[in-house]
Amino acid sequence: MKKLILLLTVGTLLASCEKENNGGRLDPNATVALNPAPGTKTDTPENPQHMTARQIVEQADALISSIGITGIADWNRDLERNRIVMNSTWVIRQNGDLEVYSLQDRNQILVTLDNQNHPIDTIAYIPNNVMQSLEQQITAAYNAEDYATCYRLFEDGFVFTPITGAEWLELKAQGNN
Repeated sequence: MKKLILLLTVGTLLASCEKENNGGRLDPNATVALNPAPGTKTDTPENPQHMTARQIVEQADALISSIGITGIADWNRDLERNRIVMNSTWVIRQNGDLEVYSLQDRNQILVTLDNQNHPIDTIAYIPNNVMQSLEQQITAAYNAEDYATCYRLFEDGFVFTPITGAEWLELKAQGNN
């Protein structure tokens, strides 16, 4: 009986290792969270022109970057945690490989859209230094087959900062985005 329990325990551990490793690949069904940057207010913003984290999550219609636009629907909004949850296909390929092209993308902004899906205003952005850091950290973790770190960074690393459209254009013109 003890041997049977030992075999079952070892089998379970091996099976869980296999799942965690996923055959040397990331899980293309994982999610990526866009979280408010530390210090972002959840109720009353310090700058009245800026939205709170909650308002951004409620009102963001799309994530626009230099490689395209990703719509944000109601299912993407995690109002309990004031974050936007995205499908991981922009960082994980369907075969489980890391999508480096998207990690190299910069100038990512959250916007509101009009009823014809044209941007109305920029309400937040993911700072380029955040994307550069994530690109390095996620790539290093992936190359080391440290998928737990990849998933942790997918969950916690992508942060947005409230901003107005005018502030974004000025920041971008100065190269400080």
